[in-house]
Amino acid sequence: MRIGFLFSKILLGVLLTLFVSGAVARPKLPYLVVSDMDVDKTFEHLQSFLLEKDYFIQSIDSRQRFVQIRFILKPKAWTKLDRRYTVNFFVQVNDEKNSKIRLQINREVLQSTGRANDNWSYYYRDEGMLKADDKLYDELIIELKQYYDSL
Repeated sequence: MRIGFLFSKILLGVLLTLFVSGAVARPKLPYLVVSDMDVDKTFEHLQSFLLEKDYFIQSIDSRQRFVQIRFILKPKAWTKLDRRYTVNFFVQVNDEKNSKIRLQINREVLQSTGRANDNWSYYYRDEGMLKADDKLYDELIIELKQYYDSL
């Protein structure tokens, strides 16, 4: 009986240590591998893609190969609120011949603070980063893949 209790205490301690230290597996950021293209060329084409698709470029850092865009999706139903998305693109080396574009998406939802003096007041409430399995990642990656495949 005492050995089982001791074993469960040790197992709990090991699991807690792994969790606290960050060794527990977390989903990775979604990405697209661009074949036969170095990071500089991939970054140049990413900029062209975003401009051609009329995305608003919020921030760009050529040395870090980072681009941030922002866009609003208006819902089809009038009862739903607008959603604003901020997308970070990180262009990285994948191996000798290939590059990788990692994506990170944050969502904000339009909220009303109420009515004051016959005027409505609104703000965007931050909902945080989307989970790696969100369909918006898939949609953007498919769009990017089609663009890079057409080059």
